[in-house]
Amino acid sequence: MPELLNFTKENQELINEGRKICTARREIYNDPRVTWVVRVRLIDVRNHLFEMEGYGSPEEFERVWRGIHRGHFITERKGKPVYVYVHFGDFRTPSMSVVKRLKRQIPIQDFEIREEKK
Repeated sequence: MPELLNFTKENQELINEGRKICTARREIYNDPRVTWVVRVRLIDVRNHLFEMEGYGSPEEFERVWRGIHRGHFITERKGKPVYVYVHFGDFRTPSMSVVKRLKRQIPIQDFEIREEKK
């Protein structure tokens, strides 16, 4: 069964303005609006994908994340990086009849951003 991603009012406004084309989540959602999912370190979403998330800076992305996740922005656990699933798609809300028709599996890929050594 399709599972629609939920967004805050502010994030829905960013989506409607065309500024937010992806969303980082701790699990994978079978939302019919999603076209692509990649597994990325949370710190890389903050540092490199913040604009695609609809924010003006990495700090703004982190502030919003903390607001949604009870003040937490954890990038490592037991010395290992924390990964999230970044869902790309057009998240303007479809009608429920469209949602019911669009049952499908979403391809998932790992993605790693490597910093250039200076």
